[in-house]
Amino acid sequence: MALCYKVNIRQENEPDLEEIDDNVFNIDIEFRYVPSLNSEITVDTFEQSLVFDRDMFLSEQNHQDITDCIVPHSRVSRELIEFAVVPPILRFARDANSNPMNLGLKVINIEVVVDILVDVNIIEDDDIDYDDELINELLMNAVLNFTPTSRSSIEGLERVKWDSMTKREDECAICLEEFVEGEEVAWMPCGQGYHDGCIVKWLETNHICLLCRYEMPTLIHF
Repeated sequence: MALCYKVNIRQENEPDLEEIDDNVFNIDIEFRYVPSLNSEITVDTFEQSLVFDRDMFLSEQNHQDITDCIVPHSRVSRELIEFAVVPPILRFARDANSNPMNLGLKVINIEVVVDILVDVNIIEDDDIDYDDELINELLMNAVLNFTPTSRSSIEGLERVKWDSMTKREDECAICLEEFVEGEEVAWMPCGQGYHDGCIVKWLETNHICLLCRYEMPTLIHF
């Protein structure tokens, strides 16, 4: 089985932070590592609080810097952060920033919970002692299971010139940039469309569709 993940995002209706004068996003991120054989058990967690100037956060030029802020100590690959965690946070932040309900707020509080479902070959047992050694083994397996798509499947993606008459998507869910007339878009077998360069880079490290979790063929049989 491959590493799976789920990202849940919501806005917290908390009072503004008094010491903040500028318009900012206050983002609380929690990574929860859960063994797939028993989703009731949380193997380990990692929490991080980040404050960003809104204009800086929403600028496309700063996406790499945002990724760099989240990666340390999260114990998952940079690719997962860059392509599966950051884009939905950016989309949510963009919508929250333009929401009339947030007009006048200095601080928009966003809560992000990322569930990493770790596959382990152990017997399901409520009495299992998840010590540090086992936790590290589970998280190492999660990274190893971040499996790339086969090269033939990547090369076989349907590629078309995007136009407003035949569009199925308005923007690439990876880079968050809108598609431009005549631009080449690659379509996954599940029907999701991305910039060709964006989805190729993603599939070179993962075989799961960013939006719907469709599984692409790999060179490894699970």
